[in-house]
Amino acid sequence: MMKNSTFFEILCKLRRDYRSFTLYLSNLQTGSSYSLHHFIEEN
Repeated sequence: MMKNSTFFEILCKLRRDYRSFTLYLSNLQTGSSYSLHHFIEEN
């Protein structure tokens, strides 16, 4: 049971990371260099 919960926690984290990454990509496609710089400074 414990193993399953941690597996789902990892899945949720991956989905969150993937969502923020797709947001980052869409920001790139709009060509707004400000959000690009902001993203680099954040990480």
